[in-house]
Amino acid sequence: MMLSLSILFCLFAWGEPGQTTSAPSPEVAEARLQQRMDEKELNEELALLKQTMSLLPPAKLTNDLIRRLPYPSREVQNDTRQAFQRSTLDLAYGASNILLDGWTSSSKVKVSVVCLATDIIAYKITFHSAWITHQSALRKSIAENGFSGTVTESQRGLEWQHEQPARMERLNQRIANDLGSLQKCNIPAELAEAYSLLSSAYADLHFGTSCGYGGKPPAGHDEIQNLIRAGRWDLIKNVLRGPNPVGRLYAAEALLRADLKADKDKKIIDPDDRQTIDTIRYAGIRIPRCSGCFGGETNAAQELHYLSDEAQK
Repeated sequence: MMLSLSILFCLFAWGEPGQTTSAPSPEVAEARLQQRMDEKELNEELALLKQTMSLLPPAKLTNDLIRRLPYPSREVQNDTRQAFQRSTLDLAYGASNILLDGWTSSSKVKVSVVCLATDIIAYKITFHSAWITHQSALRKSIAENGFSGTVTESQRGLEWQHEQPARMERLNQRIANDLGSLQKCNIPAELAEAYSLLSSAYADLHFGTSCGYGGKPPAGHDEIQNLIRAGRWDLIKNVLRGPNPVGRLYAAEALLRADLKADKDKKIIDPDDRQTIDTIRYAGIRIPRCSGCFGGETNAAQELHYLSDEAQK
């Protein structure tokens, strides 16, 4: 009996008589392992994408969705929505930007939900995968999960958004009534991305000059510098009156600094600009700030105090 078991074991381990087996080459083994990892990470990404889109079905942007959006894990226990981290940026004028961040081992997703009071008026989703080969499958999944609009591709990843035009116009009108209307400007292609980011209600910007141990400039810093170097004060004045409070602060600081250096007969700031800057300065909105390894919040009054006083002398 023991002999029979030994023979069966040998046949199972080594195959039929006359057949030979060998271990795959290192190259083949590595390729197989890479394929398994790729499939695993793609499945994780598709699951995250589906979960993200289930939060904001394009055809059902109802008030109730705000309540259902994920909260930080300290507020929601034993809930799959903990896969996301949530923060909120006050846009003023009754509006806010709810920011959701999620990730897998090979991807990250950022969701920006713009709300006016209790109404969702727009959202934008950015999905970045480390695997370029996943783009086709991700695009297919976006369509299968109910989004029929345009999906664009940038260095940040796949991006798509949905707006309620009438609700967005209400927000824009509130801002214009307080800060002034936007002027029609020609926007060159090389400045389009910078201008769009600074004047976007979706953008997750931070005020400051450097972030983290490596001192990387925060989102918004390099973009305002691009507009300054181009001398496009008309675009900067539009950012000053735009929906993003961090963009507004960057614009106000840029205008005040430039005006201090300008000759008396070539001042950049006019009385309307001055009034808008004062309105922004005293609005009391909390602004996310980045200073090296230290993050936190600031406000326009604190950041513009010295410049505003100097400009009025």
